[in-house]
Amino acid sequence: LSEIAELLQENCREQLLRCGSDVAFLGCDAVSLPFRDSLFDAIVTDLPFGKKIGSIDDNRILYPRLLMEWERVVKPNGRLVVMTHDKRSWEKALALHGGSWRPISYHMVNVGGLQTLCQCLVNTKQ
Repeated sequence: LSEIAELLQENCREQLLRCGSDVAFLGCDAVSLPFRDSLFDAIVTDLPFGKKIGSIDDNRILYPRLLMEWERVVKPNGRLVVMTHDKRSWEKALALHGGSWRPISYHMVNVGGLQTLCQCLVNTKQ
């Protein structure tokens, strides 16, 4: 993890402990998660927008890889909630590499002046 990510995790951990919550943090490669298949009920994520960090080109490579990995670790009928400003790259990745992911809701929200896609999908794998 980067030094910034480690500082953010530590800050978050301290705030959660003050609230009485004991949460574990794990830094890992998002496209090669160290978890068994069909472990999670849901994943909620704020995807890279490709604005300040990275690029739209990076997202075109990243988004399909994430979809395939999340399909593996999310249980059948599990949910995926994503938010991204890079709607075009997300929709292309979903169309070409969406596998068993099926959209169930779709909203555009304003995030700091950016029109941002917020979408919920269900994993239809058996």
